[in-house]
This record gives sequence, structure tokens and C-alpha cells, in this order.
Amino acid sequence: MERVEKADVFEVCSSVDGMGVHEQENGVGTSAQAREANHSLHDPCKGYFMISFALGEKAVKAAHESDLPVSVLKVIDNARKYAEGRGVRLQVRSVEDVRNVEKIATIKMAS
Repeated sequence: MERVEKADVFEVCSSVDGMGVHEQENGVGTSAQAREANHSLHDPCKGYFMISFALGEKAVKAAHESDLPVSVLKVIDNARKYAEGRGVRLQVRSVEDVRNVEKIATIKMAS
């Protein structure tokens, strides 16, 4: 399994239309500026990142219609619901995880 680096996350998040990326003292912050909906990526974990998304029901439905792995869909389905959407937290340990984050970010921006 190829190890993910902070630069990989910068590159992916920067490639998603409408997303801004900025570095924070404790990790990387991203924001979906078109919708003023924020999600953040934190780097306090040893060997991996955690990323959080607030996904509305349209985005959840779109995620199920995408090619995301079943394990990621389970995390989305089991996420606690809030007024702004489901609070989804994913571990990012590999380049494949980064690709999944890119898919989710694209879905979020489109919904």
C-alpha cells in the first residue's frame, strides 16, 4: 500500500472545481467555496489523515450511485445526521483513499 502524503491531498483537493485548500498548523484545511460548506482534513494521526465532510441527502444518494467502495458507503450510511448533513469522517491512509476523497468532494460540489 502506497503511503499518502499531505502533498497528495493538496493536489487532489486543488483539482476539484470550486474547492480551496489552505494549510493549518495541525493539518490541511479545505473548503467547498461554491456552497460555503466546509470540510477539513486533519493531520494529528500517526501515519494517516482524517477527513470530515457534511453530506446532504442528495450527496448521499449520489455517493450510492457512484463507484465508491462498499466500505466507504457504510461509513457514509452510519454517519450521524446533523442539520447540515451527515457528519462523515474517513481515514485516509493510501492513495486509493485519496481517490475516494476526490470522488466524495466532487459529489459534494455537484449536489
